[in-house]
Amino acid sequence: MGRDIIRTGIDRALQDRGTARYVLYGIEPSEMAAIVLAIQEDKGLCQRLDICLPAYAFADIKGIAPEHLTEINTTDLRHAECDKEARLLALLDESQAQSLSQVEPIDAGTLLSLDHLDLWFGHSGAAAEILDDDRAIQWRAAIKALVELDRVSMRQLADYLVAVAANLDAGTPLPAALGSALPKLHLPRFDQLFDDISPARRGHYSQWRARFVAHWKRDCYVYKRDQSQIPFSTTRLREKLDSMASILPGDVYAVLAAYIEAPPGIGPASFAPFELDWPDVRLFFEEAQRADAKSIGTETRAFYKLAREDRLTQNEWRYLDELADERGRNPSKDERDEEFYSDHIVEIRQEPRLAALWDRFIFGPEVPCTDIVEGLLQCVRRLYRPAAPGRQTLVVEAVEDEKRAFLSLNEDICAMFAARYRGLVEEDGSSGASVRLVWEGSLDAVGVGLASDLERLQDNRARTTLVRCSAGYRHRARASQVGINLRDLSGLDPAAQRNRGSFVPVSSRCESLALNWRRALGEARKAGVLEMDAADQLASAFDAFEKAYEGALADWTSLGVRSPSLTDQAQAYGALIEAVCVRLATHPIVVEGLLRPLFEIGVAPIQGMTSARSSVILCPWHPLRLEALHAQLAKFRRALEALFAPQAPEFADGGTLFFEELSRNLHNPARPDLTMTWPSAQPVLISEVDALHGYSLLERPVTRAGADAPSNENVLPTARQIADLAQVYLQLQPHERDNLSIVLFNCDAAALPQAVVDAVRKDAEKEGEEAMCQVVLRHTDGRQLRALYQ
Repeated sequence: MGRDIIRTGIDRALQDRGTARYVLYGIEPSEMAAIVLAIQEDKGLCQRLDICLPAYAFADIKGIAPEHLTEINTTDLRHAECDKEARLLALLDESQAQSLSQVEPIDAGTLLSLDHLDLWFGHSGAAAEILDDDRAIQWRAAIKALVELDRVSMRQLADYLVAVAANLDAGTPLPAALGSALPKLHLPRFDQLFDDISPARRGHYSQWRARFVAHWKRDCYVYKRDQSQIPFSTTRLREKLDSMASILPGDVYAVLAAYIEAPPGIGPASFAPFELDWPDVRLFFEEAQRADAKSIGTETRAFYKLAREDRLTQNEWRYLDELADERGRNPSKDERDEEFYSDHIVEIRQEPRLAALWDRFIFGPEVPCTDIVEGLLQCVRRLYRPAAPGRQTLVVEAVEDEKRAFLSLNEDICAMFAARYRGLVEEDGSSGASVRLVWEGSLDAVGVGLASDLERLQDNRARTTLVRCSAGYRHRARASQVGINLRDLSGLDPAAQRNRGSFVPVSSRCESLALNWRRALGEARKAGVLEMDAADQLASAFDAFEKAYEGALADWTSLGVRSPSLTDQAQAYGALIEAVCVRLATHPIVVEGLLRPLFEIGVAPIQGMTSARSSVILCPWHPLRLEALHAQLAKFRRALEALFAPQAPEFADGGTLFFEELSRNLHNPARPDLTMTWPSAQPVLISEVDALHGYSLLERPVTRAGADAPSNENVLPTARQIADLAQVYLQLQPHERDNLSIVLFNCDAAALPQAVVDAVRKDAEKEGEEAMCQVVLRHTDGRQLRALYQ
């Protein structure tokens, strides 16, 4: 794989008359050596390539030619003269990663790129077994769906594809071959997982993706957890297995018995049940998933009676008897519960399921959120005590405080969290009341590429933080163009190729907006519309802004959005725009030429859509958005200071109106909600239609007659409005509750009908009632109506 990617890149660089430079990075040294050994076997390619591997790491690897080893520092080799067509370097740690940002990486992201599916098809052995075009299309659709999920490592994918090819070689049909090899992905084997995909739809990758996603929910069983991620009790699993002994085959029973006694993970015994076909073990895990009718007191008492009786005092045993026998299945927490939890949590954590029950009992229901600031606000609302004496302090404490605890988490999600919330909390303290906050990040939502985008802004070949951003529209096999949803990146191609959710191009393709602005200023000076002094003053104002903006981005990555430099750069940005408009008020064409590069900072036009849509994504590093993020955090801090002051306000409604209004204000990304874009020679005014995680989708505020519909495909606000109208109607006509029909006319969003049904159902559930809702679709364009049903 790596060898073929490098060969293709060298051929492309030869056409551009340049010297290609590659770096092996982010993969194991053994994998780097395998790529180099494959290159050495290809004599023609080896002669075209200058291979430079660190001698200290590769000298002892058998087969590596001595001439390919070097003592020269990798950074020094980056720009050193090369008498061959390309140079291949190797980077074994992060210390020199920034300085090599302009070298083409050969890493896991490159090897897993969808652009290289054909290489995987050939090297895995599948090409030798799949000789007809239809099955080849089906194979590509399935593997594309798997790669786009971004849940497997390069080695897992390679093992999986080789196993699939071996199954095909044994005469297994393609769907069964894919299902039988699933253990290579650390998933339960399921030979029939893909059998329900009709032959006509097996070329659609969405069909395969849906099955992969559904089956991935079962990987929790590998780690002995239920689908709520609560650990299974070993005692509970033993009881379930004993109750099913008469209906399970002997070999399956033995495998499950060994699984129960084995530690969680991918060990031989703990993973053995998932080497069996899923229908053989499905009943056991579904039974284990069902909740037991035991209270927390009953489970805790049973836990201590099992060889731990001497760890409790007589008073504590009386407390447990009362908790188990007198306080019911859903007891209310009191001081004795908190005291017992504090004294014995270390012992309780030996049984993960029991620890999860106690955490929920003491801290209450979790507060889930996708924005940590909004989540903290909900926690404050729950903990707020206006009559508390003295000053109160909000303490944010992480459950995990060791780096190794994060190794199992997705790297992109961790990087996004750090980039968004660095510097949010400054102080430590102690608290009297607690609540558990759970932040949830999505790999499918915008923002997952924030950390990598900030790195490329500060280190790129253009040598400026002012670079042009972009996003590519991903065309799908639909009757018409579909929309853009900030919560689903599947409609966009990343600007940085393999970096999901990115809007800053790779370093080598960054275009300098600073250079464009200075070029426009030079043209204005040559045209005689600017005096020398005025031009110098504008140049000085731009230099001041560029320096302030660069400093703000650096402070963001080190201090977070609380840094005051985010406000300083916005003031310099406003002063520059005002200076341009004032000094060139009588020359609108020149003004537009100087303002366009400034308006394009932090704005990513969506390429590939019709010009009538003119959609762009405004990114968090836009100068005015940076200031807004700083202001939002300051507003949140001021609100906390007021709420935690000795004379805290008391609310007649319990604070409902205050907290809801503050939540709406913090959720709104604030300015800018208007900007200009240039889909063609003429500028177009666009406004915000959706926002998420500091990003905004902007498009034309008014659609012209006959033009395409707006591109925003976030249906939740629209569904909420429709449900509110339906609620008002049902209050006036309550007899229609069981016969409600809603007609959606000229609806272009495929997800809107279901979202409307869900919103109406949730409103009915809140009132303890039921509502029947029929959604009828009508459209003036028959093709678009058919597309909604695909």
